[in-house]
Amino acid sequence: MVPHLGLLLCLGCKPFLLSPLMVVGKIVSDLSLPSGHAAQKVQRGSHLKIPISLLFLAASVTLALPAINGGVFNALSTDDAMRLVEVGDLIGGQGWFDVFQYRMDPPGGTSMHWSRLIDAPLAGLILLLKPLLGMQDAEALTLYFWPALLFAVALTLVAAIARQMSNSTTPVIAAVALAVLAFPALVHFRAGAIDHHNAQIALLLALVLMTTQIEQSAVKAALGGLIASLSLAIGIEMLPAIAAIGVAIFGLFVWRGAAVARQVGAFGAGLAASSLLLAPALLPSSSFTAPVCDAFGGPVLLLTIGGGISLMLMVGIDRYQSTLACALRAEQAWRAF
Repeated sequence: MVPHLGLLLCLGCKPFLLSPLMVVGKIVSDLSLPSGHAAQKVQRGSHLKIPISLLFLAASVTLALPAINGGVFNALSTDDAMRLVEVGDLIGGQGWFDVFQYRMDPPGGTSMHWSRLIDAPLAGLILLLKPLLGMQDAEALTLYFWPALLFAVALTLVAAIARQMSNSTTPVIAAVALAVLAFPALVHFRAGAIDHHNAQIALLLALVLMTTQIEQSAVKAALGGLIASLSLAIGIEMLPAIAAIGVAIFGLFVWRGAAVARQVGAFGAGLAASSLLLAPALLPSSSFTAPVCDAFGGPVLLLTIGGGISLMLMVGIDRYQSTLACALRAEQAWRAF
């Protein structure tokens, strides 16, 4: 790679990064506010774009400095380096379901538990850039672009969650500033961080955003179930947080009852259906019953599909009992008449 290409790539891709930041920001902004708040959304959004963009630019350049000074390939952690090797093998023709690393513990190799959900977009970016830059520089630009893109998504989601909690712009900017200074951001969104943890952080923030609005929309509830399933398909590190959100949704139904029954059922349907779709797309059928560690597999599928179906059954039983009670009251009223 030519000297200082890292700096050129980092600075050159900022306009490219700001465009998706604005697009993601608009989408999340639309999702984060009720439809009756369109005028407020436009006014508050215009006040937030500039400070959030400046915070993103300052933080992303700071996070890229070690890679710029020492080379992005030298800034990789062992997990990041192994992910890049796995992506390279996928590009080179290794099978979608074949996640063995034959360089580790030869001659048999080692089965990796990492998800192709992360390999696929990384491979797509590299293949897209390869005709323009060559393989090595395509990989280098991807190592800068991918974590910065996810960092932009994460900050946008933080801002959207803060907007749910306050009508003022000051707490939103403060929340984004705290996110920029948070230790996970410094570790998992630095240049070269292509392991799956940054994607999981972004997905967890998206899940929080959707579930905080679960009473407003069944569509957002179903999206929350899909996001939870995607996060667990990438890795189970977020399982405690997702389980806690699931318990909270169960508690909301116990508390509010029929008022949120449709939304709770939609969350369960989204969780179960997306898990059923992701399983054959990511796992060979022979692995469904195999023991797994820290990976998407049979135990996680039982949890997500079983949990989603349980929520739907709970909602269905409640509706049946409510309908039966109404019918009994109507019959009693008719007999009394």
